[in-house]
Amino acid sequence: MNPATAHQPFVFSAAATSASPVGVAPIVSPGAGDPLVNDTRREISEIVREVALAARSDRSTQDFFRLLVDRVLRAMAAEGVIIWHRNGDHANADFLPLHSLGRLTHHTIEPQSTAAHLRMLLEIASEKQPVVVPATPGAIDPDVPANPTAVPVAVVPIESDPGANHVEYLIEVFLEPEGGVATQRGYLRFVAQMADLAGEFLRSEQLRQLRRLRQLSRRVDQSIARIHQPTDRRKVEAAIVDTAAELFGFDRVGLCRIDTRKPTLLAVSHVNKIDTRSSGARQLCDAATTPLTDGIGLIFASDRDDELANALNQDGSDDAPIVTSDILLPDSDDPIAGVVLASDQANDPIRIVALASDHDAIEQLVTENQIELQRFANHAQLALRHASRLNAIPGGRFLTALAPADGSRRRHVWARPLITTAVLTLLIIAAMFPAPMYIHAPATIRPSDVQRLTAPRDAVVQQIHVDHGQVVAANDPLITLWDVELEQQITTLVGRRAVLMQKQSHWNERLVDASSNRREQNEQLQGEQILVQEEISSIDNQLTQLRQSKAALVIRADRDGVVDAWRLAERLSGRPLARGDSLLQVVAHDSPWVVDVRVPQNRIDHVQRAVKSETLETDVALDANPQQRWLASFVAVGPAVASPSDGLTATSVRLQLSDEAVRVLQENHQGPQHADAPARALFYCGRKPAAYLLLQDVIRSTRSTLSLYIGFGDESEQGTQS
Repeated sequence: MNPATAHQPFVFSAAATSASPVGVAPIVSPGAGDPLVNDTRREISEIVREVALAARSDRSTQDFFRLLVDRVLRAMAAEGVIIWHRNGDHANADFLPLHSLGRLTHHTIEPQSTAAHLRMLLEIASEKQPVVVPATPGAIDPDVPANPTAVPVAVVPIESDPGANHVEYLIEVFLEPEGGVATQRGYLRFVAQMADLAGEFLRSEQLRQLRRLRQLSRRVDQSIARIHQPTDRRKVEAAIVDTAAELFGFDRVGLCRIDTRKPTLLAVSHVNKIDTRSSGARQLCDAATTPLTDGIGLIFASDRDDELANALNQDGSDDAPIVTSDILLPDSDDPIAGVVLASDQANDPIRIVALASDHDAIEQLVTENQIELQRFANHAQLALRHASRLNAIPGGRFLTALAPADGSRRRHVWARPLITTAVLTLLIIAAMFPAPMYIHAPATIRPSDVQRLTAPRDAVVQQIHVDHGQVVAANDPLITLWDVELEQQITTLVGRRAVLMQKQSHWNERLVDASSNRREQNEQLQGEQILVQEEISSIDNQLTQLRQSKAALVIRADRDGVVDAWRLAERLSGRPLARGDSLLQVVAHDSPWVVDVRVPQNRIDHVQRAVKSETLETDVALDANPQQRWLASFVAVGPAVASPSDGLTATSVRLQLSDEAVRVLQENHQGPQHADAPARALFYCGRKPAAYLLLQDVIRSTRSTLSLYIGFGDESEQGTQS
């Protein structure tokens, strides 16, 4: 924009000042030959050259910005200079002061005007143009960008990344209040030149940082390979601390374990023996308990916590990944800084405690190389875990020692094939060593001498005389049923019989009265009497059968035993039954117990061979009590059945429990509680080579496949044909 008055802001245009020499002071010259003007120009040129040299030097960002604000303040005789840094990666993130110097800074702005000032910075950053903003004292509207100070300010974006969508840095200079438009343009031109030099430094710093990260990443890769080489855990611990000290330049590195009641010091860099009672060891253990965030914690003196937190918050994230602690190491003359590392694994008890006397170096190392530090900590934890597992394997370290280290040559080349041959021989012997062959299979135990009672006809349960687990004797009533139709039939037949009895009495009386009558009439009466007698006899037979059926409705036990009917009253009381419905069962006292086993079909041949060779031994254990095993004897091999759990086909095998097992099962009449109980059967089928036991499924599958092509089954086919 073009200013209409001296109090309106304007945008710096490079074309309008292209004829101006670089390094010329932004001051209205009173005369070309004035010695004061020449001295001022010479001094400003020296400042510009100094800043340009600093922009091309390998110094830290804090040192460069510290020099920049000092030189800009001196060259312009400004009221104050501030370097702003965006607190985030998005375009709407606020700016935070990074460096400031002078009488007027962000501290002198009234709190109620801070929002308007930040709004102005965001507006200039979005436009990406140098601007001089006139003073607007007392501006407090947060939605209106304004300069709330009493002097105009020159604000110039610093282009640190040409490919970025937003500006990360701004330089703000508080100008003299009496300067005119031409003076302000000169000031703005100078500030823009300083911003260009600052942008050049930031771009160069990014390149230098990328080179450092690449070099560090290569060194970390080499160090990771180094800590993974040892197989002994103590050597791994020593390699971790020594490598960390050399790789990151720490003065001292300790490895601690904090899952015990007190932290344990495992290793210290470049130290062979550790005095755990020394003050240095206690300091390392105390430092290991520093709280961590994302696997990293920092140790600083208390007076540096605020400074460190402010520096870490410059990265633009609301939650800084570093935690500061006020743990001090009192035995050191100078304040000692440190960093505590842990892997990203949950509940990892291993801590790497690194100490150094250079606080700034620790801050820069952690903020710039957090990923590499975390990667080193992760691989350190992996190396320790692998070494522990390898040491737990018998002969594991010996086997790994057979493989030569990378880039190394063994003095005795002949020993390697000899040792390899010996190891292979031992493996072959171990593979052929006879080992016991056991086959596990699911099973069900049940008594074999059981009276299973069902409803003899359609009826209704009238009365239940027993309960589950009750001891009964032979002929004891168990359940009484009631059949309405049966009672009606009996009543009808009884009534019909009474009528026939009356008829029979009537015919007898007539025969007596008709004794003197004619012979033909007497014969007729006798015939009718015979018919009545036959009908009465038929009804008596029917009544006998119906009464027997009624007596059968009283269900009785046919043996001494124990009732097995869980929740009998709830299931049957008052319930109508159909013929054949299950009622209950009575387990005989002296009943043998059998085991129905479902053996997988790819294992049944081993069982059958063991039966033929009379080497089969079987044990049975209830799922409810797997510690108690009972002996069982083989009875028979049944048909193939489908497993109720997974639907796979298995072969049914029947076993019989030993007398001792039956005695235990029926102790205190507890047999019904174990009826149809799930169990596991264990078959001992002799001895087989250990390799066969491990690979029998593979061997079986290979043999069955090859038999299709080579003819392993010819003998069996010929035997079948014969």
